[in-house]
Amino acid sequence: MDNADLIAEGPDFMASAVRAGHPKIIDLLCKKGVKLEYPPNNVSMAGDDPLWSVNYRKTPFLLQACQMGNVDVVQHLVTLGQPLFQLGHIMLSRRKANSVISNAVACAAYHGHEKLMKFLLTKASASLSDEVNVACSELNDIHKTGDYKSEFADYTPLMLAIVSDKANLEVVKQLLASQSNFNVREKSTGNNILHLAAASCPNLDIIDYLVRSLNQDMLFERNQKGDTPLNICVNTKNKPATELMEKLQATYDKSGDKADALFNSLDAEEKKKEREQQKKKEKKYAQKLKKMAERDKTTVEETAARL
Repeated sequence: MDNADLIAEGPDFMASAVRAGHPKIIDLLCKKGVKLEYPPNNVSMAGDDPLWSVNYRKTPFLLQACQMGNVDVVQHLVTLGQPLFQLGHIMLSRRKANSVISNAVACAAYHGHEKLMKFLLTKASASLSDEVNVACSELNDIHKTGDYKSEFADYTPLMLAIVSDKANLEVVKQLLASQSNFNVREKSTGNNILHLAAASCPNLDIIDYLVRSLNQDMLFERNQKGDTPLNICVNTKNKPATELMEKLQATYDKSGDKADALFNSLDAEEKKKEREQQKKKEKKYAQKLKKMAERDKTTVEETAARL
């Protein structure tokens, strides 16, 4: 390291030390003049993870430590003056088209880091509600071309914890016990957290816990398309989740009243849609008759009788 160009390579070394969890090397680099305020734009390839340099995006070193779930390094960076709840890149979206921007709580939530989450929630006691309910933002990833398409915009840490492929039940429990708003909905679809779980959550224990611990009426709520969480499970051909949702619906609707009310609501909407379509057909036919009557210089009634 004595012969290294720390002005050019120091931030890369620091990123490697943070990722590998070496507080002593972090301290050494700081003594050599490497600034914690300036993470690198890019990093070199790490031997144990060839995709690290590919998936790396510039973000504060503290959030890099949060991505790894390294509580010791996060604590150490805080002692070195790094803000605990700063914002930055925490992950790539599911299609790797967007950079998702949020705080340390959201980072721990998405990456399923249980111990880190416990530490963060303890430290956030003074602003707990704000930190656990922060809405993330998205930007087109640096390698993305074309128009931006939302994937996780406005997701809270709880929503990210549920849809992650690393979904951790204990993380979800911690968030719900720490003032997380479970009534949030995805703005673009109207999906509640059970809709999101039905569509994306790989952990059935989380779905079961959400239903048994929260408002069971969410089982029967509909999104903007009119789908319930069960409909989503069926449409995505997720047999285990479908069976669980059916079991939960039967448990919390033994009388069948909620299912009947949902069916009646759907039936009423279908009939309303049919009436609207019929009115449109009648209006279109009346306009056609009027044009024909004007062309033939007859009355609408005479034209209709002739047809």
